[in-house]
Amino acid sequence: TEQINLGKKYIVGELEDHENLRRLIANIRIELKALEVKLKEKLRSKH
Repeated sequence: TEQINLGKKYIVGELEDHENLRRLIANIRIELKALEVKLKEKLRSKH
């Protein structure tokens, strides 16, 4: 049973890491989009 409990803890930990990673990636995507918009605006204002 010790082995099973360790396995469960490991899986739960993995899922939490996965969730955190997904949030991180989502945040990075949002920030990149915002940067892209700013860059496009700068390019437009130059022309």
